[in-house]
Amino acid sequence: MPRLEAAAHRLGLQSHLRERKYSKNTAKTYQTHVRMFLTEIDKLGWGSGGEEVNRAVEESWHAIVAKISSSKYQYCLAIIHDAVRQGKTPQEFGDCELDLWSSKQLGLRRTPPYVRSTVREFRKAIELLELTDQLPGVSPAARRIIYGVPFEQLPPALRNEIAEVLTWKQIPSAPGRSKKKGKHRGKMRPVTANSLREFFCRLYGFRVNAPHKAKDAEHRTNSEPGDHPPRRPRWRN
Repeated sequence: MPRLEAAAHRLGLQSHLRERKYSKNTAKTYQTHVRMFLTEIDKLGWGSGGEEVNRAVEESWHAIVAKISSSKYQYCLAIIHDAVRQGKTPQEFGDCELDLWSSKQLGLRRTPPYVRSTVREFRKAIELLELTDQLPGVSPAARRIIYGVPFEQLPPALRNEIAEVLTWKQIPSAPGRSKKKGKHRGKMRPVTANSLREFFCRLYGFRVNAPHKAKDAEHRTNSEPGDHPPRRPRWRN
Protein backbone atom coordinates (compact mmCIF):
# COMPACT_ATOMS: atom_id res chain seq x y z
CA MET A 1 0.00 0.00 0.00
CA PRO A 2 1.45 3.44 -0.86
CA ARG A 3 2.26 5.51 2.17
CA LEU A 4 0.03 8.42 1.16
CA GLU A 5 -2.89 6.06 0.71
CA ALA A 6 -2.18 4.51 4.11
CA ALA A 7 -2.17 7.96 5.69
CA ALA A 8 -5.57 8.62 4.18
CA HIS A 9 -6.82 5.36 5.71
CA ARG A 10 -5.49 6.51 9.08
CA LEU A 11 -7.62 9.68 8.86
CA GLY A 12 -10.61 7.55 7.94
CA LEU A 13 -9.87 5.30 10.92
CA GLN A 14 -10.04 8.28 13.28
CA SER A 15 -13.48 9.18 11.98
CA HIS A 16 -14.60 5.55 12.18
CA LEU A 17 -13.48 5.23 15.81
CA ARG A 18 -15.35 8.39 16.78
CA GLU A 19 -18.54 7.14 15.15
CA ARG A 20 -18.28 3.75 16.85
CA LYS A 21 -17.93 5.42 20.29
CA TYR A 22 -14.59 3.80 21.11
CA SER A 23 -12.87 5.01 24.26
CA LYS A 24 -10.01 7.48 23.97
CA ASN A 25 -7.39 4.91 25.06
CA THR A 26 -8.63 2.34 22.55
CA ALA A 27 -8.54 4.92 19.75
CA LYS A 28 -4.98 5.90 20.71
CA THR A 29 -3.93 2.24 20.61
CA TYR A 30 -5.32 1.76 17.11
CA GLN A 31 -3.67 4.96 15.87
CA THR A 32 -0.34 4.00 17.43
CA HIS A 33 -0.37 0.65 15.60
CA VAL A 34 -1.20 2.41 12.32
CA ARG A 35 1.73 4.78 12.89
CA MET A 36 4.02 1.81 13.58
CA PHE A 37 2.72 0.16 10.40
CA LEU A 38 3.56 3.25 8.33
CA THR A 39 7.05 3.38 9.86
CA GLU A 40 7.70 -0.23 8.86
CA ILE A 41 6.49 0.54 5.34
CA ASP A 42 9.17 3.22 5.05
CA LYS A 43 11.87 0.92 6.43
CA LEU A 44 11.03 -1.80 3.90
CA GLY A 45 10.84 0.65 1.02
CA TRP A 46 7.25 -0.20 0.21
CA GLY A 47 5.97 3.34 0.58
CA SER A 48 7.59 4.88 -2.47
CA GLY A 49 5.77 3.00 -5.20
CA GLY A 50 2.59 5.03 -5.18
CA GLU A 51 4.41 8.35 -4.74
CA GLU A 52 6.64 8.16 -7.82
CA VAL A 53 3.91 9.76 -9.91
CA ASN A 54 3.86 12.77 -7.58
CA ARG A 55 7.63 13.01 -7.11
CA ALA A 56 7.91 16.11 -9.31
CA VAL A 57 4.92 17.65 -7.55
CA GLU A 58 6.47 16.94 -4.16
CA GLU A 59 9.76 18.54 -5.20
CA SER A 60 7.94 21.67 -6.37
CA TRP A 61 6.77 22.21 -2.79
CA HIS A 62 10.19 21.75 -1.15
CA ALA A 63 11.03 25.46 -0.81
CA ILE A 64 7.60 26.27 0.62
CA VAL A 65 7.67 23.32 3.02
CA ALA A 66 11.14 24.34 4.24
CA LYS A 67 9.96 27.85 5.10
CA ILE A 68 6.76 26.75 6.80
CA SER A 69 8.52 23.96 8.71
CA SER A 70 10.92 26.47 10.27
CA SER A 71 8.08 28.76 11.39
CA LYS A 72 5.26 28.54 13.93
CA TYR A 73 2.83 27.47 11.18
CA GLN A 74 4.03 23.88 10.99
CA TYR A 75 0.57 22.46 11.61
CA CYS A 76 -0.53 23.96 8.27
CA LEU A 77 1.64 21.44 6.42
CA ALA A 78 -1.34 19.08 6.34
CA ILE A 79 -2.79 21.27 3.60
CA ILE A 80 0.36 20.89 1.51
CA HIS A 81 0.43 17.12 2.04
CA ASP A 82 -3.11 16.92 0.71
CA ALA A 83 -2.12 19.06 -2.30
CA VAL A 84 0.70 16.63 -3.09
CA ARG A 85 -1.73 13.71 -2.89
CA GLN A 86 -3.98 15.53 -5.36
CA GLY A 87 -1.04 16.17 -7.69
CA LYS A 88 -1.30 19.97 -7.38
CA THR A 89 1.81 22.11 -7.81
CA PRO A 90 2.07 25.49 -6.03
CA GLN A 91 1.12 27.27 -9.26
CA GLU A 92 -2.01 25.11 -9.60
CA PHE A 93 -2.99 25.39 -5.94
CA GLY A 94 -5.63 27.99 -5.02
CA ASP A 95 -8.73 28.84 -3.06
CA CYS A 96 -10.73 25.99 -4.63
CA GLU A 97 -8.24 23.46 -3.27
CA LEU A 98 -8.44 25.07 0.17
CA ASP A 99 -12.23 24.77 0.09
CA LEU A 100 -11.91 21.14 -0.95
CA TRP A 101 -9.48 20.45 1.91
CA SER A 102 -11.89 22.10 4.35
CA SER A 103 -14.75 19.91 3.11
CA LYS A 104 -12.64 16.79 3.53
CA GLN A 105 -11.69 17.71 7.09
CA LEU A 106 -15.30 18.41 8.02
CA GLY A 107 -16.20 15.03 6.53
CA LEU A 108 -13.62 13.48 8.86
CA ARG A 109 -15.42 15.07 11.81
CA ARG A 110 -12.85 17.79 12.40
CA THR A 111 -14.39 20.72 14.24
CA PRO A 112 -15.31 23.79 12.12
CA PRO A 113 -13.21 26.15 14.31
CA TYR A 114 -10.13 23.96 13.72
CA VAL A 115 -10.70 23.92 9.95
CA ARG A 116 -11.30 27.67 9.71
CA SER A 117 -8.31 28.44 11.92
CA THR A 118 -5.95 26.20 9.91
CA VAL A 119 -7.00 27.75 6.59
CA ARG A 120 -6.74 31.26 7.99
CA GLU A 121 -3.27 30.60 9.45
CA PHE A 122 -2.15 29.02 6.17
CA ARG A 123 -3.13 32.17 4.30
CA LYS A 124 -1.38 34.26 6.92
CA ALA A 125 1.78 32.13 6.68
CA ILE A 126 1.92 32.62 2.90
CA GLU A 127 1.79 36.37 3.35
CA LEU A 128 4.20 36.67 6.29
CA LEU A 129 6.75 34.24 4.84
CA GLU A 130 6.67 36.04 1.47
CA LEU A 131 5.35 33.07 -0.49
CA THR A 132 2.67 34.92 -2.44
CA ASP A 133 4.64 34.75 -5.69
CA GLN A 134 4.95 30.97 -5.41
CA LEU A 135 1.27 30.53 -4.53
CA PRO A 136 -0.53 33.09 -6.71
CA GLY A 137 -3.88 31.31 -6.54
CA VAL A 138 -4.28 31.68 -2.76
CA SER A 139 -6.06 34.82 -1.58
CA PRO A 140 -4.60 36.71 1.39
CA ALA A 141 -6.12 36.31 4.81
CA ALA A 142 -9.04 38.59 5.57
CA ARG A 143 -8.16 41.49 7.79
CA ARG A 144 -9.87 41.46 11.15
CA ILE A 145 -11.52 44.76 12.00
CA ILE A 146 -10.89 45.72 15.61
CA TYR A 147 -13.56 48.06 16.92
CA GLY A 148 -12.34 48.31 20.50
CA VAL A 149 -10.85 51.51 21.90
CA PRO A 150 -8.28 51.48 24.75
CA PHE A 151 -9.70 52.62 28.05
CA GLU A 152 -7.23 55.50 28.24
CA GLN A 153 -8.54 56.88 24.93
CA LEU A 154 -12.18 57.07 25.98
CA PRO A 155 -13.71 60.52 26.52
CA PRO A 156 -12.85 61.78 30.04
CA ALA A 157 -16.50 61.97 31.16
CA LEU A 158 -17.25 58.44 29.99
CA ARG A 159 -13.99 57.11 31.42
CA ASN A 160 -14.73 58.61 34.85
CA GLU A 161 -18.27 57.25 34.84
CA ILE A 162 -17.09 53.74 33.98
CA ALA A 163 -14.44 53.93 36.71
CA GLU A 164 -17.09 54.96 39.25
CA VAL A 165 -19.37 52.09 38.24
CA LEU A 166 -16.56 49.54 38.48
CA THR A 167 -15.50 50.88 41.87
CA TRP A 168 -19.11 50.72 43.09
CA LYS A 169 -19.38 47.11 41.89
CA GLN A 170 -16.17 46.00 43.66
CA ILE A 171 -16.58 47.47 47.16
CA PRO A 172 -17.81 44.98 49.80
CA SER A 173 -21.22 46.61 50.22
CA ALA A 174 -23.04 49.48 48.56
CA PRO A 175 -26.63 50.76 48.60
CA GLY A 176 -28.77 49.96 45.59
CA ARG A 177 -26.79 46.89 44.58
CA SER A 178 -28.05 43.34 44.09
CA LYS A 179 -29.49 41.70 47.22
CA LYS A 180 -27.86 38.31 46.80
CA LYS A 181 -27.35 36.22 49.90
CA GLY A 182 -23.82 36.11 51.25
CA LYS A 183 -21.19 38.16 53.01
CA HIS A 184 -20.50 40.50 50.08
CA ARG A 185 -23.82 40.90 48.33
CA GLY A 186 -23.46 41.67 44.63
CA LYS A 187 -19.72 42.29 44.85
CA MET A 188 -17.86 41.90 41.55
CA ARG A 189 -14.47 40.24 41.38
CA PRO A 190 -11.55 42.17 39.80
CA VAL A 191 -11.35 39.80 36.85
CA THR A 192 -15.08 40.28 36.18
CA ALA A 193 -14.71 44.04 36.50
CA ASN A 194 -11.87 44.00 34.00
CA SER A 195 -14.03 42.04 31.54
CA LEU A 196 -16.84 44.55 32.00
CA ARG A 197 -14.45 47.43 31.35
CA GLU A 198 -13.24 45.76 28.14
CA PHE A 199 -16.86 45.30 27.09
CA PHE A 200 -17.52 49.04 27.51
CA CYS A 201 -14.43 49.77 25.41
CA ARG A 202 -15.62 47.45 22.63
CA LEU A 203 -19.13 48.87 22.74
CA TYR A 204 -17.88 52.45 22.47
CA GLY A 205 -15.45 51.50 19.70
CA PHE A 206 -18.21 49.79 17.74
CA ARG A 207 -20.39 52.88 18.04
CA VAL A 208 -17.59 55.20 16.89
CA ASN A 209 -15.71 53.08 14.33
CA ALA A 210 -18.73 51.41 12.71
CA PRO A 211 -21.50 54.03 12.86
CA HIS A 212 -23.49 52.46 10.00
CA LYS A 213 -23.60 49.07 11.75
CA ALA A 214 -24.40 50.65 15.09
CA LYS A 215 -27.23 52.61 13.47
CA ASP A 216 -28.70 49.40 12.00
CA ALA A 217 -28.47 47.67 15.37
CA GLU A 218 -30.16 50.62 17.08
CA HIS A 219 -32.93 50.59 14.48
CA ARG A 220 -33.58 46.89 15.05
CA THR A 221 -33.64 47.45 18.80
CA ASN A 222 -36.08 50.37 18.65
CA SER A 223 -38.30 48.99 15.88
CA GLU A 224 -41.96 48.30 16.54
CA PRO A 225 -43.12 44.71 17.14
CA GLY A 226 -45.16 44.82 13.93
CA ASP A 227 -42.06 45.52 11.83
CA HIS A 228 -40.94 41.89 12.08
CA PRO A 229 -42.85 38.75 11.12
CA PRO A 230 -44.29 36.93 14.13
CA ARG A 231 -42.38 33.95 15.44
CA ARG A 232 -43.90 30.53 15.35
CA PRO A 233 -45.12 29.49 18.83
CA ARG A 234 -43.33 26.62 20.54
CA TRP A 235 -45.87 24.12 21.70
CA ARG A 236 -45.12 21.99 24.72
CA ASN A 237 -46.35 18.47 25.03
